[in-house]
Formats: sequence, structure tokens, C-alpha cells
Amino acid sequence: NMSSSSPPCCYPDGTKPKIVIIGGGVSGICMAVQLKRQLLHTDFIIYESLHDFGGTWLTNIYPGCSCDVPSHLYSFSFSLNPGWTKKFSGQQEILSYFQGVCRENDLYKHAQFGKEVMSCIWQADTNTWAIQVKDLKTGHTETTQANIMINAVGSLRVPLVPSEFSRFGNPSFHSARWDTAIDLAGKRVGIIGSGASAVQIIPEVAPIVDQLYVYQRNPTWAVGRDDGPFSGMTKSLFRFLPFLMRIYRWLLFIKADQVIWQGFLRTGTVLNRLVCAILKYMCVIELKKVKDPVKRHQLTPTYEVGCKRVSVTDKYYPAYNRPNVHVITDKIKEINHDSITTSSSGQVKLDVLVLATGFRVSDYLTPMRIQGVSKDLHDHWHTEPHTYLGMVTHGFPNMFIIYGPNSNLAHNSVIFMIECQVNYVVSVVQQMMARNVASVDVKPEAEEKAYKEVQRTLKNKTVWASDTCGSWYKTKEGQIHALWSSNCVDFWRATRRVEWSHYFLSSK
Repeated sequence: NMSSSSPPCCYPDGTKPKIVIIGGGVSGICMAVQLKRQLLHTDFIIYESLHDFGGTWLTNIYPGCSCDVPSHLYSFSFSLNPGWTKKFSGQQEILSYFQGVCRENDLYKHAQFGKEVMSCIWQADTNTWAIQVKDLKTGHTETTQANIMINAVGSLRVPLVPSEFSRFGNPSFHSARWDTAIDLAGKRVGIIGSGASAVQIIPEVAPIVDQLYVYQRNPTWAVGRDDGPFSGMTKSLFRFLPFLMRIYRWLLFIKADQVIWQGFLRTGTVLNRLVCAILKYMCVIELKKVKDPVKRHQLTPTYEVGCKRVSVTDKYYPAYNRPNVHVITDKIKEINHDSITTSSSGQVKLDVLVLATGFRVSDYLTPMRIQGVSKDLHDHWHTEPHTYLGMVTHGFPNMFIIYGPNSNLAHNSVIFMIECQVNYVVSVVQQMMARNVASVDVKPEAEEKAYKEVQRTLKNKTVWASDTCGSWYKTKEGQIHALWSSNCVDFWRATRRVEWSHYFLSSK
């Protein structure tokens, strides 16, 4: 379906499409780099509400913040890094890597920081998007026109802050908005949640606080990281013999995509049952690091391994062996100015409260207003953000989403998914210029078929549809909009070519 000739840099009349990228995180960076590398396209703007590139790795600065995917896998295929200091790198090293990619590819000249996109309105008469942008320093708004709009704002972006915690009067903050001005040393600290952020925060703050109270609704399964630094010899080999680094990366990828992936399936094959049993065994072994049998019981999940996110950590369970770390599992009855009361633990006085309560994962692209051909996007999606391959939705021509609905993973590096989507979008833009096409809009029947197949597979073949637990993967209605339904190789197959029969095309 794709031309193998070198990509055109413009339309037959010599013009180029103006492109706006919304978001300067991992997805936006990847998109910008590939526009320049593959299409030699430089007529684009990156709008970013923060003060620099980095997205989630710029905003999340809580103690212990790191990635639970190995660093050599959590990096761009076109910009491998032989200098990773350890297997699982921390926030600052990851941020430095991505900002380094931006400098190497001269992206800063395309970026406008401190600019928030307020609305995007499709103009059918000109086949363009009118994009209203607000300067967060001055409050001034301006409108720019774009032929193609690429939404790369990410999903782990808007903190989920339950309203009842507003009654707490002492210092409190969400883990993604960590307040570095507050010294936790010697304080009585409460942390709400037991997900990925809490798992990383708890071992770091436990040694410095007076008392740490972990308010846990549901415990988490965890496996060990087996983390450690790369030796100088290893880094030198990767630097001077980069094919070794690429082989190592591919081994990590194959392990995740062909073996670990089996632990999240429920197909009943021998391999599936074997991997599930091994994963459960690894989790149980890790849990035995908790010496107190009462705490260990409190921290033992009753749901299947995998239906909630499995944490990857060496430090989490040993932190509970400290006498100043307490687990509170019963329901919160009352929140006061300086305390939280539960039925069994009574009133606990707290100096600081940390909300590790996750993100509004299903509120894709909010609070941005996006008006398509005839509908507002959020009205169009309502409680069901349906897309074609996580990237496009009918009635919103020339709008592409990177790392959108059903694009996340629980077993491998999401950067692989991002690169697949970016390459797909680059192919579309290339062919729009080659075919002299002004706008593309996915056909509703193609979108519906693809979306229903994803939902059917998630429901029938994966652990995430299990009724034994609720997770941020699944909505209240039981739909799974966060995750892709298969492994990464299958997503690569689905996105490696553009099927033009699935699109309406409008000539320039």
C-alpha cells in the first residue's frame, strides 16, 4: 500500500503542510524527530505547557522516581544510549536522555514552552485546524492555523485527586506535583495509594520520616528488579561495538514481548499456564521479604497476578520491615484538618499527606476542546474513546493521536508503540503530499471494526478483563481503553502499512 520511493518534501505545487504537535513529552519528541529525519520537514511547531521538553519525566520528581522498564529498552531505536548507568534508570537520567535527543535534533527552535492549547476547531472550507493557544505567563491567547494536528499530550498527565482530601488542612500534594519545599524528615506522613508511584516513594521516605502510614485500598503484586549498575567495560563495549547494545536490546524486547506477555493472557496454552505460574511464584517469593506475618497478609493480593499493574521493585517489601511503617487497609471514615480516621486504626495525626492516587487515564485530551466536522470530541467519545489503532477517529480529519486510547502496555516498552504510531503518521503525511491530498478521515466502519476487535480480544483473552479486581486499566463500565490488546509485534504488523481503503480522502 505504500510507495517505496524517497519521500516527497512538499505537494506537487511546492507547498508544505503546516503541522502542529501538541505536547513536548516522549511522543511529541519522537514525532518531531521523525518529521525532520524521514520527511526533511521543518514547518512545524511544538506547543508545550511546561518550561521544557520531557513530559512525565519533567513533572514527576518524587523520591525514587524511575522507570520499571529496562533503560536500554525504554529508549528510542534511532538514538540508543550506551551510557545508561544501570539497568533501571532514575527520573533525572531519563530526562537528560530525552532532552539530549531534543538538542541533537535541534528541536528547541521548534518549541514554544509555557503555551497551553485551549481549543482546536476544524475548518472544512480550508481543510485546516484553528488552534487557540494560551500563553501561561501573560494570559494572552492567539490562534494559529495548521493543516495537520498531532496530539501527543500523553495519558498519565492529569492527576486524579479525590475531592474528599481537600478537607485535610496540613500540607498535602499529589505524587506528580511533589512539593520539594516540604521537608519530610522527622514528620508523621500519610500516603494514599499502593500503585506504581507509591511503590517507589515508600522505600525512599521511610528512613527519614518519624512515622509513615500507608493507606492501602488494594495491595499490589510485585516482582524483583535485580537492578544494578553497568560496569565500565559493558558501557565501553556498547559504545564501541553498538551492535552488541542492539542485540542486548532485542533480547530484552523478545523476553518481554514473547515470554512475559504470556503472563497476561488467559488462552490456556501450556506456555501461557507455565509463564503465569512462574510469574505468580516470583511474586510470592518477593512478598516473603516482609517478615511480619500480619503485614505480609495485609500486603498479599487476593486477585490474579497481572489484572492490576505488576510493580517491579527490589525495595518495596523490605521497607515494611521498618517499625515506623504502618499499613492501614480499612476504609477511611473521616478526614480532618490534621488527621485521618479509620474504623480499626482510629484517628491518626499527620503532618503531611501524599496522594499517590494515579491519573485521570480515561479523560483523553482533556481539558482541551476539540471540535471536528460536526461534533465535539469529548461528546463524540463520551465514556468510550473509540479509535482506529489508537490514532484517529472519524469526523476529525487530519488529527492524529500518539499514545492515545488502547496504546498503553503492561508488559513492554511503550516507546515501541509510540515509534510504530509515529512511523504510521509519517507515512500518511508522506502519501498525502505524494497523492496531493488535503485531508484524510478514517471511515466509521473501519474504525468500529478495529475498535471492536481490540475490545473483544481484551475481554476474551486477557487477565485485564477479570472480575476479581478493578484497576486503572478498566473503566466503571468495564471497558478497557488504556491497553493494546496484544503484544508489540502484533501492533507493528497492524501499523506498518497504511490501508488507504479505510480512509476518506479529500483532494487539495
